[in-house]
Amino acid sequence: MRKIRIITLAIIATFLTVTVPARGQEKEAPQKPPDNRAGKVIQIKYADPERIRVLLSLFPGGLRVDDRMKVLTAFGSPAEVEAIEEAVEKLDVPPPPTKNAELTAYFLQATAQQIPASDLPPELNEVASQLKKVFNFRGFRLLNSTMVRTRDGEKAIIQGAAGPPPSGADFYLQINQIDIGAGEKEPIIHLHGLNFSISATPTPSEGKLSTGKTSTARIATDIDVPVGQKVVVGKTSFEMSNNAVVLVLTARVVD
Repeated sequence: MRKIRIITLAIIATFLTVTVPARGQEKEAPQKPPDNRAGKVIQIKYADPERIRVLLSLFPGGLRVDDRMKVLTAFGSPAEVEAIEEAVEKLDVPPPPTKNAELTAYFLQATAQQIPASDLPPELNEVASQLKKVFNFRGFRLLNSTMVRTRDGEKAIIQGAAGPPPSGADFYLQINQIDIGAGEKEPIIHLHGLNFSISATPTPSEGKLSTGKTSTARIATDIDVPVGQKVVVGKTSFEMSNNAVVLVLTARVVD
């Protein structure tokens, strides 16, 4: 019996020797460090928050958008949040100031008869000389001119009398969109959907009564007008008329 007790005590002592250090090691094991995460709310002043989120969707970390508050919430590691914040700072910039285009339209009457040069402004003499070489006209008279100013990317509509009374002719000029583009030296004004028309009611002549029927001549096109140049857009004429109307445009960029 004594030998059995001695053996049992020896087994218990051995068990304690093995298990006690294991418990000590468990208490001394290093704790897992907390997740290293960061977050920041970024105010958007100029850009569209959703567009910025899409552009930065490939960045590590994450983004949430509040369109009403115009804010982005960036989250991730401190380095990821910092990278997102730097990218937003580069993208959220004020847009460039909107430019304005000023267009001047000249309505010229072209005839087969010689017209005194005084009927045409000096700045249009070169245009008239070129037109004489291209068309079978000998004289040009300025019916009227008009000016319109509009912002880059917008439309323009203007209408009025095509000539001094009693001409009885009216004009209508519409441009669906005006874009200011870059040229080699000077900007170029792109005119999209230009629609010009001039209408007149024939007056009685040689004892005949007027039919009262309105005649309309039109020009419709897309055209570029380099700044500082006079551009002949086109020539149009009324039905059963030997005369023609020539539309000339010039443009400049203004603040």
